[in-house]
Amino acid sequence: MANIKNCARPDKAEFERRMLAIQGWMVEGVPSALIVQQILAKEWAKSERHAFILVQKGRARWVKYEDDNLDEKRKMKVQELKNRIRGLNNIFKGTPQGLRTILMYEKEIIKLEGIAFNPMKLLPTAPPSHEDIPPANINDLQPSSDIDYSQLSDEVLQALYNAKKPEQL
Repeated sequence: MANIKNCARPDKAEFERRMLAIQGWMVEGVPSALIVQQILAKEWAKSERHAFILVQKGRARWVKYEDDNLDEKRKMKVQELKNRIRGLNNIFKGTPQGLRTILMYEKEIIKLEGIAFNPMKLLPTAPPSHEDIPPANINDLQPSSDIDYSQLSDEVLQALYNAKKPEQL
């Protein structure tokens, strides 16, 4: 715990710079306890309690009020995900794993922003009549082999699965 007795109060510009740094750590998803440790290490606060107060002020400024609603949480999460995409290493961005990661983040952003098309399935208003149902084909009802797969062990099933040709999968 840092106790700084001769800590001068920062001017307005320095205080704003510190608040932006604290909010940046929040956007990056750094836990509050680590932010407090960083504040104490940089000697921005006289005590741990003062550091917690700075974290609370940063959070309150970011959200504007304590009871943040769902829309603000969604916006904060979108900004956090965009920041994670920007923070990826350039070498990693060109690899298939990096592209997969970026795509995963972008899909989450699309979901959070409500851009994704989510088709709704319409339920029929009346049950279908018997004329609407086509007759069943007897070949569709019979299994393609006479092997009862439920009686086979996991090892045998795995061996059968591995033995299939790729075009059969």
